[in-house]
Amino acid sequence: MFHNKCDNKGATIVVAKIANSESIVGGYNPLQWDASDQDKSTYDSFIYLITDEKNIETAKIGYSNGNKYSIRNFSNRGPGFGGGPNLYRDRKGPWHSSFDNYYSSYPEIDDIPVRFEVDDYEVFQVIKK
Repeated sequence: MFHNKCDNKGATIVVAKIANSESIVGGYNPLQWDASDQDKSTYDSFIYLITDEKNIETAKIGYSNGNKYSIRNFSNRGPGFGGGPNLYRDRKGPWHSSFDNYYSSYPEIDDIPVRFEVDDYEVFQVIKK
């Protein structure tokens, strides 16, 4: 379903509400999603975590180091950010994060669980003026 709705739409931002918490996690892809199983390099992407949706000061943001794994276009999964991968949605539903990898594209953001469920997630298209 992710690829049917989000591929070839240009820049997007992913917003996911972590289940049983007030945390919001996601990332910005300045390129575009596709189901090519090809990784893409960019310095302009980032991942983020907001631990209190009512307090933006809890936001933690990690920008890409520009390596070739910055954006992961998995054909059989949802959005993927970074080598490791640093943040991605598995094909069966749970989300994962991993930063203990030589190929990491983003700095570790404390408090993103290693494996977690989300109540819902949305992907918004970013349109430049």
